[in-house]
Amino acid sequence: MTQTAGRAGRDINESKVMIQTFNPNHYVFHYVKDHNVDDFLDKEMSFRKALSYPPFKSIVNVIFSAEDQALAQSMYAKIQTFNETLTDLDVQAIGPKVAPIEKVSGYYRHNVFYKVAADDLDAFKARLIGFPKKRLLRLVVDIDPISLL
Repeated sequence: MTQTAGRAGRDINESKVMIQTFNPNHYVFHYVKDHNVDDFLDKEMSFRKALSYPPFKSIVNVIFSAEDQALAQSMYAKIQTFNETLTDLDVQAIGPKVAPIEKVSGYYRHNVFYKVAADDLDAFKARLIGFPKKRLLRLVVDIDPISLL
């Protein structure tokens, strides 16, 4: 946004940059308006560090789905047991829970969201082999996902 605004400002004629958003009061717009990338990055990094988001931890999203909602939900206890095997690693599990987009193409979707320290990522990946599985259940592991939907 800052780069676009800067290019518009180079024009000989007076230019305006318009940004469409659902959240016009978001702090990012203050920094964009002032072309202040450095302070934006400082603020964003402090939020990411406090929340254990990248680049401070890796994100792993495990999505499991089934045509039968009860089958997917029956995995919750097994996944909780699996999560208990991770206590020696710097891993935080969020879930299992219903995925933000609950049903796609006839499959009920659920997920577990993991925040994993860089030093433990390889060990965590190796342990994912033991993630609970069941016949008729789809399983997708997305490491450093672009979207969490």
